[in-house]
Amino acid sequence: MQDIRDLKLILYGEEWGPGGQKPRNYYNKILKENKAIFPIDSRSWINELENFDYSIGTRLHGTIASLNARIPSTLVVHDSRTQEIADHHKIPYIKIEDISKDTSLKEVANNTNWEAFNNSSEKKL
Repeated sequence: MQDIRDLKLILYGEEWGPGGQKPRNYYNKILKENKAIFPIDSRSWINELENFDYSIGTRLHGTIASLNARIPSTLVVHDSRTQEIADHHKIPYIKIEDISKDTSLKEVANNTNWEAFNNSSEKKL
């Protein structure tokens, strides 16, 4: 969900689209089935993340929110900009090229080094 149109669809069931475009209802369906959440601010996002044991993903802000929720998190670095930010802030990460179709989530979690982040997090959080 990337924009206000998606939010309106989720919250109000509004249809939209030029020229009779079919209604967008995919997100509404996954929300009704409790397969996704759509927090409307950072506090509700972090509160929801506190219900999880681990977070992994390519989205920097998602990883930061997870770390703010104080859950172990691994950023999947996919470009030099993301790696530079992760290095600077000591955000735990794995390079995307180090992940194969045989890599398990458990393997990523067990091989993620949180030591540098943990040692510096008291100053950040």
